[in-house]
Amino acid sequence: MKSYKSLDGYNYFVSGHVQKILYHDVPETSVCILTAKVVPSQKVNDKKQWHHPWLLVK
Repeated sequence: MKSYKSLDGYNYFVSGHVQKILYHDVPETSVCILTAKVVPSQKVNDKKQWHHPWLLVK
């Protein structure tokens, strides 16, 4: 964990490719949902190409 700044995910976040991260705790369960608005690294100016990945974490 000491070298987290060398990870690709951290570098994308710092450079602005990850625009917004949302967190939602699902009531009465042990899961949460994370979603993000991500700009592709190759086409930064093309807003139509944004990705919206999501995670379900237990």
